[in-house]
Amino acid sequence: MNFFSPWILIPLMIIGVFILIWILKWLWNTTMPDVFGLKTITYFQAFKILVLSMILTGSWSSLLSISNTDTVTMGNATTTKTVKFGMP
Repeated sequence: MNFFSPWILIPLMIIGVFILIWILKWLWNTTMPDVFGLKTITYFQAFKILVLSMILTGSWSSLLSISNTDTVTMGNATTTKTVKFGMP
């Protein structure tokens, strides 16, 4: 089974986003109230901060455009297969 199959990669990406949001929430709630006197945040507020930071830094393109390239060489012939999914 190919690791870059959408049936494997998409659930892993979704799980990764949930973990990233949880880490952001944990870091905020353990740091910001003590250092700056700010309130703690909820899970969905952490999601909004993550989305806002991705919009401001332009990192959507790296998350939404994933490709896999395989190159096979036999003698003098070279074949390249590129599989892309996500937004171009």
